[in-house]
Amino acid sequence: MKKNLLFVFLLLLILTSCQTFKTVENNNITPMMLTSDELALYMAYNSAMSSGDLSSAERYVKEFLEKVPDYDEALTDLTSIYTFTKRFDEAFETIGRVLKKKPNDINALITLANIYIIKGDKKGALPVLEKIVKRDVDRENYYVFLANIYIENKELEKAREVLERLIAKFPNSFFGMIGLARVYEELNMNEEAAKQYERAFSEREEDEILINLDNIYDKLGDRKKSIEVLEKFVQRNPDYPKVRERLAMLYLGENDYDKSLNHLEVLINQFPDNLDLLYKAGFVAIDGERFEMAKKYIDKILSLDKKSDKARYMAGIYYKEIKDWEKTIYYLKDITDSEYYKSAKLNLAIAYEKTKRFDEAYDVLRQLWDLEKDTDAGYFLALYLKGRKKYNDALTILDDLIKMGEMKGHRVIFVKAEIFIKLNRFDEGINLIENILKSEPNNSDALNFVGYSLVEKGKELDRAYEYIKRALEIKPEDPYILDSLAWYYYWVGNYSKAYELILKSYDKLKEDPTVLEHMGDILLKMNKHKEAKRFYEEALKFEPEDIDSLKKKIEELKNF
Repeated sequence: MKKNLLFVFLLLLILTSCQTFKTVENNNITPMMLTSDELALYMAYNSAMSSGDLSSAERYVKEFLEKVPDYDEALTDLTSIYTFTKRFDEAFETIGRVLKKKPNDINALITLANIYIIKGDKKGALPVLEKIVKRDVDRENYYVFLANIYIENKELEKAREVLERLIAKFPNSFFGMIGLARVYEELNMNEEAAKQYERAFSEREEDEILINLDNIYDKLGDRKKSIEVLEKFVQRNPDYPKVRERLAMLYLGENDYDKSLNHLEVLINQFPDNLDLLYKAGFVAIDGERFEMAKKYIDKILSLDKKSDKARYMAGIYYKEIKDWEKTIYYLKDITDSEYYKSAKLNLAIAYEKTKRFDEAYDVLRQLWDLEKDTDAGYFLALYLKGRKKYNDALTILDDLIKMGEMKGHRVIFVKAEIFIKLNRFDEGINLIENILKSEPNNSDALNFVGYSLVEKGKELDRAYEYIKRALEIKPEDPYILDSLAWYYYWVGNYSKAYELILKSYDKLKEDPTVLEHMGDILLKMNKHKEAKRFYEEALKFEPEDIDSLKKKIEELKNF
């Protein structure tokens, strides 16, 4: 609940109380014996008030006070009339007559607080409200008003103490819950804030509480609860675009592409030419591999914004995902916008490599590296050089990246270790990864790297097995680790177990040349020559590093 809305509500509550001119705790007022004339005037005052005739009410109460000048309840009533009609000087003077005699009179203090509140003088109201709340009165709005002033003064602990007292006294106080939730939120006590907002919503289903809850759940990192409250919101308010858009992004974070796209589709139907929505939907569809939908959005975007680098970038990424490499190149090659330039160039290099235009792939990466020292470009350039067996050139770039502090997931170290092993510097390569394990003993990639490398060399197979098993315990479904374990069983001659594991790896890595070649090797040991040859031929399509070895295996099976 926003501060100003809370203040307005409470102000209206005070004004309403002034209109009825009823004071609390009347049992504290000592009754006075009134004459029949005095009683008639007071009854006339009450009758005028009931009919809403403030002018007559004021006349009657003043006449009454001329006869009974020290009747405190009448002075309070007159003060309320002055307050309601915003004659604040007269209100202060009148209630001052009561407080001069009875400085702690609760009714007079409440009336004085009302004057300050309606006047908008929060500084003046503060000490009066503090006195009122200390008396533990049964009027929750004064607790909330005091807490609200503390909040505005950044005295959050004081606000918290007042509101917690209020909730203890009035457990179902809606505005107490809202105020306390706000204070908890300001104090970064987000779980407690969420509980108060949830309680408040159970008392009164206000849409704004749902938005506040989304904000709290976002701070707590609980996307599912954010989704739950915002779905309630859009069911009640289907035409709030920003909420639907946020829901779409939350579902994207949960990898629920269909629900994300459903919300975006609703918005696009409302705003069919809104480029921002079309771009969002296009990227979500690409990420979720909903390529038919992605094509629909891209065609619409290109019809509206065909000269834009953003439109060309999206089209290029789409065609890259569906492996139409020529169209990928067409859309990505001339992009200059800085927001998309780097990603466009990196994906362009992939497209060039896939179409065997290796020199152009190299030129794109080299330019990004030489001109901008872009670390991603440097990393992919090192991978490119490794794939072309230019190991020393790759090591030069990797060492530069290390000096620059490029350590994303230790990816540079892994590639350097791979190259050392290719150069028969096996122990140096393993030592690089073992150094990672010294500080990160549960790094599954490092465990798998050492285990697989030992198996490949046929060295220390028991140690290799332990490393791979530890890695698989950390990531039980990782297809690369499953491949390593399958390869271990291949080396120890347990081909049925190797085949069982390689099938699980292949299910997720159908285009990985190493997995395909391992599948062929295992099938060959199981005397399934025809099937083995098929997997070798499949592996050849995906550019394995050791093409000559693979071609030799296929040649040896030419009769099958």
